[in-house]
Amino acid sequence: MGWNYRLFKHDDKTVWYGIHEVFYKTNESNEFNENEIDCISSDPIDPHGATKEDIEEDLDNMRAALDKPVLDYNQMLEKLKNG
Repeated sequence: MGWNYRLFKHDDKTVWYGIHEVFYKTNESNEFNENEIDCISSDPIDPHGATKEDIEEDLDNMRAALDKPVLDYNQMLEKLKNG
């Protein structure tokens, strides 16, 4: 299963943004399409790692999420729920 970080817009009582892990369906060659989301983390993700370099790499991956379109969290949950 492929994954990356994506920026989501949350619209509860106020609008706020968070970076979530997104997991994608993969084909037989273990390739994934970013339009075929399988699941997302329920809460935003904090950078983590065992070393400073791990944190730097995680932050770089999170920064890459800012170059992609913002996804709507509630819409995505509905889409995943309804298949």
